This record gives sequence, C-alpha cells and structure tokens, in this order.
Amino acid sequence: MQAPIVSLMQVHHDAYKYANSPYVIPESEIPAFLDLCSKVINEFMNMVQLNEEIKDLDSFLIIDKVIEELQILLENDEPVEFHKIKQKFEDRTLRQFHKLMSHFSQCVEKPPPLKEFYLNLASKLQQIFDVYIRGNNSCL
Repeated sequence: MQAPIVSLMQVHHDAYKYANSPYVIPESEIPAFLDLCSKVINEFMNMVQLNEEIKDLDSFLIIDKVIEELQILLENDEPVEFHKIKQKFEDRTLRQFHKLMSHFSQCVEKPPPLKEFYLNLASKLQQIFDVYIRGNNSCL
C-alpha cells in the first residue's frame, strides 16, 4: 500500500515550511514545529499499523519527551534542574529522536524528498537545541 506523501509530510501544516528551510526556526514557532513532528510521527504510525503490528510503541512516544523536556529547557531558570534536563535531552532524547527519524527515512524507498524530510526534522530539532539551549549563535 502506498502512503500519500502529502499526508506523511504534513505539507498543509503551518510549520511545514521550516522543515526544509536553511534558517533557524524562530523561538515563537517552536511549538508549531513540534506539533508538525508529532503529526508526522502519528501519520507514519497510522500507515505502519495498516500494514503490520507495531511491537515497540515506546520509540513513537519520543515526541512527548521532546516536547516536555524542551519546554522545561526554554522556560526554566533554575540552574540545577536546567542542567539535568539539558544533559538528559542531549544524551538520550535528542538521540532517540534522531534514531526514529533515521528509521523512518530508511523505511521509505521513494521519493527522495520524503527520505530527506525525515532527516531534516531531526536536523531542525538539533538546530533548535544548539541555538536556543546551548546558545550557539553561529547557526543563525
């Protein structure tokens, strides 16, 4: 069964324009970007469930961790808690998201823009972390 590319890529979502943009996502648009990621994962999951039983649902729940931890990092001023969540996000959550997007990309044979789209989402999340959490302004 062929999944509709428009649906898998959520091209009608307001934040879709950020997925392929070379520019850093404005901080005010991060929630919309995370919503895009969530909808992309859900759509992929729905397509997979139509074709096979999903055994490991935990990997699909990574977006919940991303949203929760990133919100804390963007809003919390308490140094100890911030540092703890930052380490967890960098060491575990960000890697799990990258791994999931890489898996999605490997599951898709064609078209190449869809394969790249999933990898771009992971790169954009990394860019958000680098710019807004690490303070690496060279990405701007």
